Amino acid sequence: MSGRWSEEELLHLLLDRGEGSLPRRTAELRAARADPEAARVLARYDVLLASLRAGTDRRAEWPATRERALVQRILGATTRTRPGWRGDLALAAGFVGERLRASAALRALAAGIVLSASLSTVFAWLAVREGPREPLRIGIEPPPPGTEALPPAAPVAGELELPLPASGELTDAERRAWDVENVLRRDRWILAHAAPVEPLSAAAPDDPLPVRLLRARATGLAGREWPAWVDAEATLAEAAGLDRVLLVEVLLDRLVLTGADSPLVSRALHRLSREGEAREAGDPVAALARRALARASAYGRGAPDGVPGLAPRPLDAEWRELLARAVPPALAGDPAVRAWR
Repeated sequence: MSGRWSEEELLHLLLDRGEGSLPRRTAELRAARADPEAARVLARYDVLLASLRAGTDRRAEWPATRERALVQRILGATTRTRPGWRGDLALAAGFVGERLRASAALRALAAGIVLSASLSTVFAWLAVREGPREPLRIGIEPPPPGTEALPPAAPVAGELELPLPASGELTDAERRAWDVENVLRRDRWILAHAAPVEPLSAAAPDDPLPVRLLRARATGLAGREWPAWVDAEATLAEAAGLDRVLLVEVLLDRLVLTGADSPLVSRALHRLSREGEAREAGDPVAALARRALARASAYGRGAPDGVPGLAPRPLDAEWRELLARAVPPALAGDPAVRAWR
């Protein structure tokens, strides 16, 4: 209570003021404001009513679409709501639709969920349509009939490498012979397991000399047989540049695999040495010539050059790359050239 007025009566006095209010009620409100205790209650109600009126006055700023949406929501949640689960579902669908229309990020998320669900359904259908798969089995299958497995690799020690004597003391000449024999054993094993990528037939007489030499090298490695023309003086006289390098390589292959030496080797090496010195350092033919000379020196042919054990291995990746660069463009597509790539 606030003197002669209760708080409820004071609130009614505030709500009844304005246009159309009775003069008696207006005079009573003035009298209440003159009372200190009632004036404090009226001041508190004035603040509350002012905040409420400020919130309701913002409705003029709402667009017409927002007002219609608000009206529809109120009507849909009250007088137009169907009882039961159908009404609840309609209210939920309306709320979700309104949120989707108001947020682009929410629309993108919903589209991603729908797309993921669709793809999952498609993948599941494809998996079911393919039927059951065979169980995964891990094992080693036997080779197909008619194929021959490569012989087992020789161990690094024993057969492949010549052991040092028990004393370990060797003269310079004995050490050189021991090194040469070990390099021969190493390269013999490499050449015995080497073969071109594609099988090659024997060379035809009218083929260019590089093609004939590459075919002769392939057939020699495969069957341990080399054509007689590789030992002919005419072949050495015709060979120059890449031809001479390939001729030396073929003769060295035969030396390693069969022990058959040729009188052409020393003369071919001599010419190859002079020709290699005349070429530029970056020339692939010069690089192939240096490899062939180092290989021959490791076998005890020609002047000793470096350590035999450090001689380049025949038919390695570097040799194949240099050959691809050294072959004339007109012969690059020949099967004898492609077989060594």
